[in-house]
Amino acid sequence: MQNRSRIRNGRANPIVVLGLAGLLVIGGFLLFNQESPDSAGAKFMFALAKGDSAKLTDLSYISGASKEDIKKQWDYATKVAAPHYLFAFRLNGSSQSSPDEASVKVMMFRNVGDPGSYEEKFELPMVRKEGRWLVDVAGINRGLYPALPR
Repeated sequence: MQNRSRIRNGRANPIVVLGLAGLLVIGGFLLFNQESPDSAGAKFMFALAKGDSAKLTDLSYISGASKEDIKKQWDYATKVAAPHYLFAFRLNGSSQSSPDEASVKVMMFRNVGDPGSYEEKFELPMVRKEGRWLVDVAGINRGLYPALPR
């Protein structure tokens, strides 16, 4: 007698096929859903442009600082020091020096309303903490934005 649980007239059990397909989909999702330094850097810069201190706090790393301290510093930078600071930016690639460290290149026009504004190059130092890419704010050139947290 044939074993009908595995093969039915030369065909595989549909439940087994669906289970394997589901595992492949989940595995592919986990493999390709990992955030890159570029995408984390872009989220950071968009949050900076909007003055979104909550999002900036979520995307920032400062050694030894609590999330509450980082939030207070971003609130000050975006709401007190530079509430109307305008800039334009474009990302210009990234380089990864180790599995947990990278740098995102940013080309930026500071003070966009000023006719003398010109494009300048900055870098966002990135660190991977608990599987997420974060911007190491203490390593950013202070010219990028007024009153950067430290």
